[in-house]
Amino acid sequence: MQYQDTAGAAAFERELRGGAGEIFAFCMDRSPRIRESVEKYGGLALEDFVKLQRRKLEANNSLKPLEPREEFLEVCGKHLAERTSGEITEQTLEALSCGALHTADHLGGLYSPQSFQGDLLFDRMLQGIGDFSCIPFFACGLVPLKSSTYARGLMSFSNVQGPEHLPVFSTKEAYGAASFLHAYDQRLLDQALSRCGKLFTSEKAAECAKGLLRKAYAAGEALSCSRYADQILHLYIELSKLLEPLLEGKRYICMETEAIAAALLKKDLEKPDSLISLILFDPAVRSEFNEERDEEGMPLSSLLFRGWDDLGRLHPVLNLEPEGSFSGRSMKGERVLLPGDKASVLKLVKERVLMPGTYLEAVLYGFSRGFTWYGGIFQSVYLPKWQAMTVRALKRSGYPDLAEKIGLWELSGYMSGPVFALESTGSGAVSAGPIEFLIHGTDRAALDRYIKTDVCSSHFLGLFEFYHDLTVGSERRDGWYEEIAEFAGRNFSDNLL
Repeated sequence: MQYQDTAGAAAFERELRGGAGEIFAFCMDRSPRIRESVEKYGGLALEDFVKLQRRKLEANNSLKPLEPREEFLEVCGKHLAERTSGEITEQTLEALSCGALHTADHLGGLYSPQSFQGDLLFDRMLQGIGDFSCIPFFACGLVPLKSSTYARGLMSFSNVQGPEHLPVFSTKEAYGAASFLHAYDQRLLDQALSRCGKLFTSEKAAECAKGLLRKAYAAGEALSCSRYADQILHLYIELSKLLEPLLEGKRYICMETEAIAAALLKKDLEKPDSLISLILFDPAVRSEFNEERDEEGMPLSSLLFRGWDDLGRLHPVLNLEPEGSFSGRSMKGERVLLPGDKASVLKLVKERVLMPGTYLEAVLYGFSRGFTWYGGIFQSVYLPKWQAMTVRALKRSGYPDLAEKIGLWELSGYMSGPVFALESTGSGAVSAGPIEFLIHGTDRAALDRYIKTDVCSSHFLGLFEFYHDLTVGSERRDGWYEEIAEFAGRNFSDNLL
């Protein structure tokens, strides 16, 4: 189903009366990014939509950053050199030097169709810039393993009732964040191997999962790591090798964004006039960042760091107090007080008591160095809002020139959300993840066909994850997944793997 009318939203709302159409209309109402994409670019092919997103990179690259981009590349290079080969490090830095950052993924969310197909779109965007052998991705490690991207283990998409899960880690560990998780070992892999046939209804999916566990997960470099966050880097590399027909020799490189931010923070705190130093240590600036609040009433300064205890549990709020210290409450309701001087901040970040939040990463990567972020339906909306809040706070605290420079960056990059490839369930079709691409041996020529899907259709096909992410459990209608799958199976046969 292809809509060439750029008023794609109206076309869909006329065409889709009833279940699936109501879900689509609901998601457009809930998400400004979905609505804008469908209404402004609905009839545009995804391959052309990606080219439009590249213009944001070109605009940012024409501006002068506040801090040297080379410092970011140096930090990434050191991070990779400690974990993988010199060749991969060099090739990844070559891609990063173009200034584009894919920032939508969750650490360990290897099997989310939305994430994986967004990765493929980002890869395609970079093709218009250079012939890069390694494609870098920055993944958030502060998402609980028990999330929609299912960082606990593997996922298969062949059931009309929903994704099927194969855990590698225990249920108890699922409530912690990926950044705090220990590495899996051979014992955990053996347990997962024994359960493939029980948890995946598709025999092909079960066999594919066994192959992944034996080849990618059991690779020597992965098993030698002490943290799951570092194992993810090697899992992406090994998965890339198995997807050779699709990626044509490229390697996907996944880095824990909090680790990169922590190292870059150390550099910027050595500069008294860096943006983050002003926010943390200049009383006038700190006061204005406390006054500036987001739509939920949270002070902008409280978004800089996330607080964690020694068990990897989140402190829900960590405020930057007027005198410069941090305060909050633990999950148990206990008061948390942390010092905010430079030496203490660096020590607490090193000990992973303070973890960089997404806003701090925006300060370090985006506002200060002008890297172009490509996120999902949420990040591509809240980043420009944070930018506007930052500009206002700086103007009020006496830094109008700095505010003007930060206000010039284009931070609405959007890449993770559209879906263009489906797996048939027999009675419908659902979005496809890496296991489904592996089963079908999907190659680059097939990908070239799929990304001709129009933007409106690809956002309908993204409903499997959009609707889940834009609702809470009590809001979701019964049978919603099956409704979308049934409609997709009838109307999007050209998108089947």
